[in-house]
Amino acid sequence: MFSNEIRSLIDNIYVTINKYTMKQIKFTSKTTLQIKKDNESVAVKYKGYEVGSLPLNFGFIFDKIDDKDGINSWFNYKGLTYLPV
Repeated sequence: MFSNEIRSLIDNIYVTINKYTMKQIKFTSKTTLQIKKDNESVAVKYKGYEVGSLPLNFGFIFDKIDDKDGINSWFNYKGLTYLPV
């Protein structure tokens, strides 16, 4: 019988282990990649940018003057900042 809990008999402490699904990362070029979860059929595409070449709408949620949305989700990997395409 398997369980998500580990019990220490000395201290009577219960620790719960969370199970996460792994994501598949596929590099399509040096600066683009796709991430796919195990339970989804569609992969999300990302493009990598260097710090000096980030788009102007990076880092804010909404611009009231121009009435456009910004990019507020990203991740860094091996020196590049990846933004969803």
